[in-house]
Amino acid sequence: MLLLRQSKTFFRPLISPHNILRLATTPITKFQLQPFSSSHSILLAGHNKWSKIRHKKAIEDLKKSRVAAKIAREIAAAVRACKGMNMDTNIRVRVALERAKNNNVSKTVIDNAIKSGMGTNHVEMEQVNYEGYGPNGVAVVVETLTDKRTRTVQFIRKIFERGGGQMGNSGSVAWNFELKGTITIKFNNPNTAELENQLIEFLMEEGLVDDFDAYYQGEEKQSNRELWLSLAPESIHTCKEAIETKLQQLNKSSQVVTIELDVLQIPKEDTMVEVSETSELATQIDSLIDELEDYDDVQRVFHNAKLV
Repeated sequence: MLLLRQSKTFFRPLISPHNILRLATTPITKFQLQPFSSSHSILLAGHNKWSKIRHKKAIEDLKKSRVAAKIAREIAAAVRACKGMNMDTNIRVRVALERAKNNNVSKTVIDNAIKSGMGTNHVEMEQVNYEGYGPNGVAVVVETLTDKRTRTVQFIRKIFERGGGQMGNSGSVAWNFELKGTITIKFNNPNTAELENQLIEFLMEEGLVDDFDAYYQGEEKQSNRELWLSLAPESIHTCKEAIETKLQQLNKSSQVVTIELDVLQIPKEDTMVEVSETSELATQIDSLIDELEDYDDVQRVFHNAKLV
C-alpha cells in the first residue's frame, strides 16, 4: 500500500498560494502609461522583472505569516489544554511545536504562543472538527480552533454550499479516515535505497511502524529521497528517537536533512475517491479546499480524493 503518494492528495498546506494571490496587489508604474520606445522597453522589462520578484516575495511573506499565526494558535491551545501536566511529554504540545519547527516559525512567535497558553488573560479556544461532502461525494474533515462554535459552523456550512458540497453530521464521514502519526525522513541525496531498507527492516522488526513508503522529492530520479512512515500517534517521538539512534549506529546521520513529525487524518485505502487530475471535478474540489483553508478558524483540511 503506497499511502505516501496518496498523502499528497489528501493533505494540503495551511494556505494556498493561489488564494493568497487574490489578496496581493500588482504595482502600476508610469512606464505602463507612456508610449513605448526602445529605451522604455528596456526600462519596462527591468521593472516588470523586479515587480514580479517583489510580488512573489509579498505572496510568500503573507503565506508564511498566515501559517505562523495558525500554528501559534494551535500551540497556545495545546499548552492551555495540558495545564497541570508535563508539556514535555504531552503529544499535542510536542506535535504543535514540531509543526512550528517544520514551517520555520520564529522562536519569538513560539515563545509568545506558549506564554499565551500559560496565561490567565486569554480567549478560550476549543478544537472542533467539522465533516462534510465535497463535489462527487468526496469526504472532507475540517480541523478548526474556535472561540465561538456558532460563528464557525455557519461559515463552514456556507463554504461547503458555495463549493458544491454540503455539511454532514458528526461521524458522517470520519469513518473514512484514521488518525495516524507520521514521520517523514528527508535525505540529502538520491542514493539512499540501501539506508531506507535498513531503517524499514529495523522499524518493522521493532514493531514501531504500521506502513511506509519511499519516493523522490522531485520529478527526476536525480532528486533527493524521502521516507514516509505511518504509526500510532502516541509512538511518534519514541520512533523518532529510535531512528536517530539507528542512524548513529550506522554512521549515516549526515545523510539525513530533517525528521519531521505530524499527526494526520489519513483516508482509508478502500474509501478513496479517484479523480482525474485534469478534470473539472478536480478544479472544483481544489477550490473548495482552498476556501476552507483560507478561513481563519480553520487549522487544516483533510479529504479522501485521490488524483489519478
